[in-house]
Amino acid sequence: MVVFGDLVSMPTTKNYYYTHSGLSNVLIGSFAQPVVGDTQGICFDNSNNLLCSYSYVGPTTADPSVIYQCSGLSNTILGSFATPGSDCQGVAFDGSNMITINEGDYFYPFVPHCVYTHSGISTNIIGSFTISGPQYIGGIAYYQGNLLSCGIFVSGVTTIGVIFQHSGISSTYTGSFLSPGTNNFPQDIYVNNEGNLISCDSKNEHIYIHSGISATLTGSFVAPGSDPVGVAIYDYYNILSSGYVKIQNSGTIIPIKLITIEQAESVGDASVRVALNENVYCADLATSESDTYASPVKIQTPHGLKIWRQSGA
Repeated sequence: MVVFGDLVSMPTTKNYYYTHSGLSNVLIGSFAQPVVGDTQGICFDNSNNLLCSYSYVGPTTADPSVIYQCSGLSNTILGSFATPGSDCQGVAFDGSNMITINEGDYFYPFVPHCVYTHSGISTNIIGSFTISGPQYIGGIAYYQGNLLSCGIFVSGVTTIGVIFQHSGISSTYTGSFLSPGTNNFPQDIYVNNEGNLISCDSKNEHIYIHSGISATLTGSFVAPGSDPVGVAIYDYYNILSSGYVKIQNSGTIIPIKLITIEQAESVGDASVRVALNENVYCADLATSESDTYASPVKIQTPHGLKIWRQSGA
């Protein structure tokens, strides 16, 4: 299975979301955040809708923490609600239910960090627990049944960032490792479909690509804007069987894995609508580089499973 997707990052100071080309620092788009507030973490639900958390929305920190669900990769609001507790620092999705984390207070240890599991995407809480360890908490992620979290320990004027692996969705840690850089603050984490961790650091103003879920890095770059506090991957589609696509009226046939389909959408039995180099074409599917006939190709898109074939095949 081949998975395609683009990194989405969010700086807290620019009030914008940035879309990257794959896992790179090349930007292919941006849009304003749905509201102005203290943004913290982002993820996508199982319909590929953006979920964004705000520690507060309003002019002061006394205003409530809010989760916004947006339509796809946009700032069009589908719904919003206040989170339990206060100072929401991150959001994740386990395939069925949303998970949020609220920060406690370093100076008031009787206010612990608390993780909440919601019923679907709603205010209904079906589980919660507190976590100990870091004095300040960052974001959370979910991968293959287990929660991940990040935060910092403070030693004088130095901060030490740590990423934690949990046993299931619980307060039990199964492992941890230092986040990249020194005097750092990991603000959000996300695991892509290849099992590689992506993290962002607001103090070092970098985005890091990890090898698996480990401290080993395969890449890093300066985050756009400044003070990055959110990272996630917007998946395009999964190829479930191989195939080739021929651009109509051009005679060009290329492997389908080289095509970017930002919003895969069937437009009939004979063609599909694809975005190639940011232009829209109609395309027939062909069985090989030299074939003029199409065979079915199954592609899992954000809009469900699509089976594309040439008319009459």
